[in-house]
Amino acid sequence: MSGGAPIRALHCGLVAAGLLLAQTGSREGARKLMTNELEAVRLPDSSFWETGSRDHGLDPLVKKYKTSHFGILIDGPREVVLSSRDTLPVFTYYMGSYKQTAQRDFPRVASLVVMDPDRNHIHVAPFLEKRGESLLTDETEPEANLPNGYQMTFQQVDVRRRTELPWAAGRFLSQVLLMDLSSNRLETKLIAGSGAFSDPEKEKFLAEERAKKDPPAPFPAASTALAEAPPIPEEMGITLAAPRVVVLEKQGKLELSGAWRLPVLPEELVKPAHAEYNKANGLMQKEGGAYAACVGLHLVVLSSEEDVPNLYTLRLPVAKVEMVDGKPVASGKFTVDLLQMPDFPVGEETLFLYAYGKEWASEPAAIGVVDRRQQ
Repeated sequence: MSGGAPIRALHCGLVAAGLLLAQTGSREGARKLMTNELEAVRLPDSSFWETGSRDHGLDPLVKKYKTSHFGILIDGPREVVLSSRDTLPVFTYYMGSYKQTAQRDFPRVASLVVMDPDRNHIHVAPFLEKRGESLLTDETEPEANLPNGYQMTFQQVDVRRRTELPWAAGRFLSQVLLMDLSSNRLETKLIAGSGAFSDPEKEKFLAEERAKKDPPAPFPAASTALAEAPPIPEEMGITLAAPRVVVLEKQGKLELSGAWRLPVLPEELVKPAHAEYNKANGLMQKEGGAYAACVGLHLVVLSSEEDVPNLYTLRLPVAKVEMVDGKPVASGKFTVDLLQMPDFPVGEETLFLYAYGKEWASEPAAIGVVDRRQQ
């Protein structure tokens, strides 16, 4: 995806809605689930393609967590042979008490994010092609009148069609976002299969060609991070920070800060020999000399008032790249004024922002916006 371009619409996908259960006794606390917990309970890969199957109701995820977890769980195949399949179906479960799920309406605002960590590409779309009805029978029902039970909704979607995922060998990480809630991350490998021909010389040529590419220009223009920016992570990862509430005046700013430590891809390295390109594309430091790299970081922006997620790609220049276990790694901080992003959707709302880079994703940063620009 190109830097700064918001996602507005994507082609339709296959969507099936199913299960709605009520259980007695609600749990108010949210609990983080570890990856190994989810790997221990899962359906066989073939179950996700069985048309008309009710296996989703027997999914061990449901049995284990349906009355003990508030949040979103995603389940799907771990390997897909490209020559045998043409879809990538996933099951998603949204679990919580009636009061919890009423505040975050899954059918209306859930979003799907798919990362290609080896290429640092991202695909973002509304989870459902057509926004569904509220989980409540009456959207105006006062919270005090909601039942004390626990409910779960089931949704199925074809990730390939929903996000226009390229149908080629690779590794992908899928995640569902719902305002400030995020699901576990599902890793799926698309593989060519044993009968596919592999040409090592062609693969070598493509890798060398990729390494020669120049990185895009910084976006937005390189700027100094505010003092409020979080510290750089000691391990690989991304951290975001923002004021919890911002009052927008006529000349106001809406600033988001972050810090990161990530691997650097060959195409993100600045090539000092390409002096003219570097100068023309803002890859030269003020002190002289080219930057060492320009690293891509994706921002996914959700709104309490909008149904469609927005995507922006930051290109962050760094002066230094270090070698860790023989591979280039960079780190840095940033502060961006979100109002300077192209077509940034802002008004009287609460924003939920996530950052993605390669294998890593941030926790959400929430900003409550009080808009007084028209007063």
